[in-house]
Amino acid sequence: MESTSYNAKGIRSYRLESEHIEHFQKIDETHFNEPVLWTYSDGKEEEWRVSSNFAVLEGNRTLVMTGKVRIFNLLPDAQIKVVTTEQLTLDLVTRDFWSDTETDITGVSLQTRGEKSKGNFGTHQMELIDQVKSRYEPKSK
Repeated sequence: MESTSYNAKGIRSYRLESEHIEHFQKIDETHFNEPVLWTYSDGKEEEWRVSSNFAVLEGNRTLVMTGKVRIFNLLPDAQIKVVTTEQLTLDLVTRDFWSDTETDITGVSLQTRGEKSKGNFGTHQMELIDQVKSRYEPKSK
């Protein structure tokens, strides 16, 4: 299954693929096995690729991804490269996300971990919360 979503201006916002889906109309949920979500910058360039073992779309706005959540920044000059966690909730309209599970961020000369995280895929901002530990390596010349 593959689905592409566009914003009110007709610009591609995200694409969601899954091995298998089930929709439950009475509770307004859609369940995805092995989902992969791509977000787009201005509808053209792929920005982020997010995958997990399972996801639940609540209504048509909130996507809750669980089990080996992997977030890859696809932009060539990105400082953050990979984010890993076990659970991620994403508002598909505002692009805000948050996780109440341990989150690891790997970037250019950087590794950092926190008990929780929040951020926004559109602004490329992420914040680790509680028990944050980081390791920085200077760039070699």
